[in-house]
Amino acid sequence: MDDINNFLQKLSISSDIDFCVDDENGKKIFASKYFVENSDIIHIPLFLGEISFLLKIEKKLKSISKLLKFTIENKYVDLCSTKEQLIVSILDGKDISNDANFEDMKFLSKGYGLIYISLDGSMHEAISIIKQAYCNENVLAIFYKGNILVMGDFENIEEHAIGIRETIISNLFCKCYISFSRIVYNKSEFIDIFNECEISMLLGKKFKVQTNIFDYRKLFLERLTYSLNPKFKHNMLFEFKKKLDALDNEMVNTIEIFFKNDLNISDSAKSLYVHRNTLIYRLDKIKRETGFNIKDFNEAMTFKIIFYIWREIK
Repeated sequence: MDDINNFLQKLSISSDIDFCVDDENGKKIFASKYFVENSDIIHIPLFLGEISFLLKIEKKLKSISKLLKFTIENKYVDLCSTKEQLIVSILDGKDISNDANFEDMKFLSKGYGLIYISLDGSMHEAISIIKQAYCNENVLAIFYKGNILVMGDFENIEEHAIGIRETIISNLFCKCYISFSRIVYNKSEFIDIFNECEISMLLGKKFKVQTNIFDYRKLFLERLTYSLNPKFKHNMLFEFKKKLDALDNEMVNTIEIFFKNDLNISDSAKSLYVHRNTLIYRLDKIKRETGFNIKDFNEAMTFKIIFYIWREIK
C-alpha cells in the first residue's frame, strides 16, 4: 500500500483537498494533514481493486467527490497493472534490468518471499480473499499460469502460508496446495525462488506430502528421489513393488503419518487416533511384509526412498 499512500499524499497536496480513506473495518489507510473528522463529513464508497474502502470528505466538497473517487480508483488500477505486468515479464524471461518500476517496489529491499497457491476452487474468489486480507500490507497477488502467486515482505513466511491456506479452505471449501520460498533481498533471486516454489509444488503433490504446504528446503529427500536415474529407480523398486502394492490404505497411511512425525511412536499414535500398541503392531506387520524395520532410522531412510519411488511411479 506504500505506492497508493504516496499518491494520495501528493494528490491531497496538489489539489489542496483534505480527505481521508478508511478500510471497511474503519482503519485509516490515509488522512490528509489537515483532515478533521466532524459532522459535516460525508462517506463515499471507494473500491481499490475488489476491496471496499470509504472516502471521507467535507460535505461542501461533494461536487468534486466523484472526480476524486475516479482519480484514486483509476490510479490504483494503473499501479497494480504495472506491478503485475512487471512480475509476469520477469517470470517470462524478459529483460527488466532498466525498469525503474521494480526499484519502486520498496518492500524488496526489506526482504521478500513468494507464496505459490494451487487449488481446485474459484481462483478469482481466492485472490479476492488474499487481497482483502493484505489490503494494508506490501503484498502483491497475481494470477500466473493457472495458479496464484503472492509476493511480499513476510516476517514469517511459513505462518503466512499456513494462514492463507486455512482462510481459503474455510471460505471456499476446496483443496488447496501451497509452496513457499525462502526470504531474499535481491531482485536477481526472484526467478530462483519462483523455480523453487514450482518444484516444491510438483514434488509435494507427486509424493503426497501430507501437510499440503511445501517448503523447498524440507523436501530434500523428495528432490533426491525425483532426480534419480529412471533406470536406477526401476531396478531399485523391482524387488519391492509387489510388496508395496499389497499394502492396504490403512498401512500406507500409517507409514505416511509415522514419517511425518519423525518416527515418533507416541506422536504418530495420537495422529492416527490409535493405541500405541496398535501402532507398534502395524509397524511390525510392515516389517514382516516389506523386510524393513522403519522404527530404525537407517532402515527407515532407505525404505522412505523406495516408498517415494513407488509413490512417483504409481
